[in-house]
Amino acid sequence: MGKIIDIILFALHSLSAHFVRSGLTMLGIVFGVCSVSVMLAIQAGASKEAQEKLSILGSNNVIINSVEPAPRMILSAEIFSFSAINSINSE
Repeated sequence: MGKIIDIILFALHSLSAHFVRSGLTMLGIVFGVCSVSVMLAIQAGASKEAQEKLSILGSNNVIINSVEPAPRMILSAEIFSFSAINSINSE
């Protein structure tokens, strides 16, 4: 039991000795937790708004079809030899 009290006293002494560092750490933790809470609230609000806009359309089913994207144009590239590059650089 005495060892636990010593550990607690040591922790309190360390916190009081490094007051600014401890305060900034606690402030960072509070800001981190608040930012996660705000992001979750924004996501929930956006999801609810999207669901409300879809319900206004009057249909309970939304069908999404996937479409294959158009093929990319492949650009041809010529391969130059070192002698061709050197002749270009010398001109």
